[in-house]
Amino acid sequence: PQRCIPVYGFHLDLFLPDLPLSGVVDGVVDIDTQGLVGRGEIDLTVLDAAFGDAVAARREKGKKDLVINGKFEASKDRLVLDGLTMTADGMDVRASLSGDWTALDGVASVKVDLARVADGLARIGVTLPGTFEGRLDGDLRFTPSPAKGTGNIVLSGFRTAGLLEGRPP
Repeated sequence: PQRCIPVYGFHLDLFLPDLPLSGVVDGVVDIDTQGLVGRGEIDLTVLDAAFGDAVAARREKGKKDLVINGKFEASKDRLVLDGLTMTADGMDVRASLSGDWTALDGVASVKVDLARVADGLARIGVTLPGTFEGRLDGDLRFTPSPAKGTGNIVLSGFRTAGLLEGRPP
């Protein structure tokens, strides 16, 4: 069975009316499943998201808080991520991989600015304990024969303050 789920202009507050939540999800999730095999395409954008007290305070309009797109396929033997991207303020994750679960071929990259991510979350009403600084950057390259993944993902300049204040050791 095939499922195409259009979510153009889907208002989060209508879907979850008991939560202090606002924002709009735009896009399409197209999924075809047969038993344990699934494949599809995703093209979603979350706009103007806000939670809790930020619902009343948020004034920006048209702000893309999260964008996810790409094609995928998964079964018990195979994985394909074709041009998968996830971007948000301070975050850019990309992957193009294919092959069986033990011998993938392709690349994945991650670029995350922890302070910008924490600020972006606070702006939409999700507060984290403490403050965060630093970056997570790297690329991985997968080869099927011999099956291996190589690369570096580096956490640099990491600092946090207030994360454990007032909590028992």
